[in-house]
Amino acid sequence: MRARLIEVLVAGSQATLTFHPAAKEGSPTLIALHGFTGSGEDFLPLRSSLGADSFNWVCVDFMGHGRSQSPDSLDPYLLVNALSLIDAARSFAPDPHQVCLLGYSMGARVGLHYLKWATPMPAVLIAANPGIDNAEERSKRRQRDGLLISGPDASINDFCDQWEAQDLIRPQTQLPEPIKSELAARRRQNDPIGLRNTLLALGSGVLPSLWADLAKLPPALCLFGQEDDKFQQIARSMQREHSGLEAIAVPGSGHAPHLEAPEATAAVLSNFLLSR
Repeated sequence: MRARLIEVLVAGSQATLTFHPAAKEGSPTLIALHGFTGSGEDFLPLRSSLGADSFNWVCVDFMGHGRSQSPDSLDPYLLVNALSLIDAARSFAPDPHQVCLLGYSMGARVGLHYLKWATPMPAVLIAANPGIDNAEERSKRRQRDGLLISGPDASINDFCDQWEAQDLIRPQTQLPEPIKSELAARRRQNDPIGLRNTLLALGSGVLPSLWADLAKLPPALCLFGQEDDKFQQIARSMQREHSGLEAIAVPGSGHAPHLEAPEATAAVLSNFLLSR
């Protein structure tokens, strides 16, 4: 069945959702939230591995990413508007009682804030981080993020080259074709203004820490790549704060299991969804 683009107005700017229907009526719906520099299309390899017709998918393009606009104003990027966009995505689920949130990295971070605010729902969080507690570390992170795209004339190609050179992201440059080329091309189609405003509104140095709130959140599955030591430690720490959080390593992957090992990620995700 064909995908359908849905345009949503967020604080006066257009954001885009992509609805991929399942072949079977009554199928659950996944609300997919991508990472920084990504788009909803990043989840297509995982969708294929799960079985393209097994679930409905509503893939969000956050403001400044994918097909969504990149306005100069910071307002459309703010957390309250990102949460409203997720709420809009949730409203397109054919069965509102069979919905699961699926977030990666920035999408998982924003997803945690949504879980705090919204009606409880199952969630799968890939490479999630509840935030930075230490005020000094938060300030350093804001300064570091501010240097990534430092002005309106910043080159998107130069930025993406730097972004992909990071230890966490570098394995994505070794993905099989055509996934590697498509991912790189989508990154370079982003507008520097959109990426900069996203960091100013949703960066981990900007959003409030949720470590103290974890125990109040609904149960969730935290996935991390077996080779991603940093986010494995974060997931285990989250699990200690909330006994309802299950932490599982995805073999053969680093920071982005849904891209680096979609088959293995699909197996873990399928087991979780079937147990709901």
